[in-house]
This record gives sequence, C-alpha cells and structure tokens, in this order.
Amino acid sequence: MRTNVQLKIYKFLNDKSVKRLTKNTQEVYWYALLQLDNYCKKRKLTVLDPRKFNMDDYVEWLYKQELNSTSIRHYLTIVKMLFKFLGHPIDYTFKLSQDEIKAIKIKRLRRWFSEDEIEQCLNYEFKNNRVQGELLIRLMIETAARVREISRIIAENIDLNTRTIWVTRTKTDPRTVFFSPYTAELLRSYRLQHINWTGRIFPHTSVIRKMITDMLQDLGLKEKDDGRGPHTFRHYAATWLYYEGGMKITELATLMGATVKTIQDVYLHPTPTMLRKRVDKAWGWEDDI
Repeated sequence: MRTNVQLKIYKFLNDKSVKRLTKNTQEVYWYALLQLDNYCKKRKLTVLDPRKFNMDDYVEWLYKQELNSTSIRHYLTIVKMLFKFLGHPIDYTFKLSQDEIKAIKIKRLRRWFSEDEIEQCLNYEFKNNRVQGELLIRLMIETAARVREISRIIAENIDLNTRTIWVTRTKTDPRTVFFSPYTAELLRSYRLQHINWTGRIFPHTSVIRKMITDMLQDLGLKEKDDGRGPHTFRHYAATWLYYEGGMKITELATLMGATVKTIQDVYLHPTPTMLRKRVDKAWGWEDDI
C-alpha cells in the first residue's frame, strides 16, 4: 500500500505534462523522486507540506548519498516542480561553491569532441552491419539531427538526388536536413539491404545509443558519467557549422529545429583549433605559421 507521499509522487509522474517528456527524462524524474521518498521515510515525513520540509536539510542529505552537485541541482528542480504541481510552490535557490562551479565547467569542456576524435569516429569499423553504423555516425554529424529524429526517419522522406531528409517526427517544427554525396552513396548501399524500402529504416533510439556508447568505449573516447553519446555529435555539428562553416546562428536554428538562444547558450563549444583559426584570421597571421 502506497504512503501519502508516494501517492502524491505517483500522481505527479502520471500527469500528462510529465508523460509528454522523453523516456530518459521521465526516468530522471523517477530517480529524483525516489530519493525524495527515501528522505521522507528517514525523516518520518508523512505528507509533503512545504512548512515542514527543510530544503537545506534535504540538500545535506542528498550530498550524503554521494550525489554530485549537478545531480542535486537537477533533483531539487524536480522536487520544486512537484510541490508546485501540488499547489505548494517552494522558493529555494541552490547555490554551488566556486570550486563546484569550476569543476562542472572543466567537466563540460572535456565532454565535447575534438576534430581528431570526430575523425576517429568517422573511420571506425563497426563489427556488425558496417554500412549502418557508418551511416548513422555521418547522419548525426552532417544533419545535426537529434538521435530520436534519426531513429524515426522513414524511407519515403529521403531524397537521394537532392541529398535531403524531411524530418517530420520531431519535438519541434518539421524541417529539412541535408547530407553529403558520400553519405548519399552509403544510403544507396543501405537501401540494398532492405527488400521493402519503406517506413522506418533505422534501429530504435536505445539501440543507437548503445551502438554509439560501445564505439566510443572501444575507441577510448568515453569515461563513466562523462555525458558523451549520440547527442554530443549534434553539439559538434552546430559548433563546426558556425565556426568553420560560417553559418549564421539564425540559419543554424532553422536547420537544427532550435531557438537562436538555445544555439547560443547550449550548442556552441569551439575547439582550440577552431578558435585559433579565428584568431589567426582576425590578426592576419595565417601565413606566419
């Protein structure tokens, strides 16, 4: 039999606003609120009353569970959403120390791919279905599409002559993305593997994620909890198209199905090589190297 706290959590997790989120995001909500339930049991809290809920104490308890500051911040955001859902909003700001902020920034800097690492991924030879593996890597880099969007591509929306894909199954506006002549040839080879070239032609998102994780680990490009995965290629694509390709942020926003602010705040992570080229060009140093 569920406790009062568990009933409130269950009601929140089954609300349509939460059910619309991706499966991965829903799992994060579940883990966060599982921690909340455990805390309430330890503190003998039978109801979620903001007047009796000490957020500072909860933060200390989360630290004792050996959670890092980034996870704690996410978990607290979800707890605040739960209280707001229940009609009892909590005004609380979680402050990180300067050392924690610096550690987070260093970790994020190490997360993004370098040009050499991208080259290693492009040259990786998949043991099973080599064409499919190489094709997925190239589509993630060249189209800057989300992995879920690539997984849901249907054959009818691919035009090999114009090298375009019509992305319709997306959480944002439908849009057109593009791929290289080399990738077009890969797609022609891949089409020969399908007797009926119709409907979805790529594996489920979870299969693609595992495929990419295995590849990165095999190449020595992934460590535990480093955040690297299929979505990291989308970040690299945005960065390359802006810093090397010269695309405007407004153009990137249209291509990627994102807002200009999101592109600016989330997706641009120039590598040292990209920045050096920009500085060389600005000072006119190109011929001095």
